[in-house]
Amino acid sequence: MKSLEQIRQRLREGDFEHTEHSRTRAVIRNISDSEIIEAGSMAMVVEEYPDRRYGPSMLLFGITDGGRPLHFVVALADSPRARIVTIYDPDPTEWRDFWTRRQP
Repeated sequence: MKSLEQIRQRLREGDFEHTEHSRTRAVIRNISDSEIIEAGSMAMVVEEYPDRRYGPSMLLFGITDGGRPLHFVVALADSPRARIVTIYDPDPTEWRDFWTRRQP
């Protein structure tokens, strides 16, 4: 499995791929590959998902050079590229500080 630093490095270098779902979400939400590179290069782990149906993954949080906060789920499987499962702008009604979920 990839470490956080390996994922950051691949994102920093633009060495990533999208799932079909992630690519669709990126287009709908107007999230560019350059923003993914910016936010991904110093991304931090928000949550880990070791038992996901399609394999272990983690939710990352990063900020673009323009100040846009992004959340993205990245698969941890050993593969040549980082694989982004989904990506979105964190909703402030759901996230207190982009790290902590608000209680219902």
